[in-house]
Amino acid sequence: MGRKPRAMIIDTPFSSVFKERAMQVCVRHICKHYTYSV
Repeated sequence: MGRKPRAMIIDTPFSSVFKERAMQVCVRHICKHYTYSV
């Protein structure tokens, strides 16, 4: 579980979904942080 081959993770279709989900969470977090800051 410690070792994670990057190539395999990038090739799997699940990674694209995970990346999209991560981007949405990141954008949402940034928007929230930005709203609180301003």
